[in-house]
Amino acid sequence: MTLIPTRGKTQPAVLEAGVRWRVPEYVRASIHDDTLVVLHIGRGVVYKANSTGAAVWRMIAGLDSGEQVTESLVKQYNAPEQLIRQHIREFIATLSGQGLIVAERRGRS
Repeated sequence: MTLIPTRGKTQPAVLEAGVRWRVPEYVRASIHDDTLVVLHIGRGVVYKANSTGAAVWRMIAGLDSGEQVTESLVKQYNAPEQLIRQHIREFIATLSGQGLIVAERRGRS
């Protein structure tokens, strides 16, 4: 699930509870042959990730639920759910650190 920038380094961010992730307007993404390609328009940097990264991106974009993605990856890799969730959190932190997704605080009632 490694995010591979065509240039630059990743800067993982800390994930917080009560945060919803969204794709900002200056980011474009597409999935081709199970490869995620993300463009940060403001910096002119293109990133690529494998099919696992693409699955997590679909979750962030609201196309698949977190549970669907987690269950699918647990089956695909025959790995413990806790480990899969950890890797998803790390990938989200990498996306955030590169400015490819941004956090929004959930409203409190």
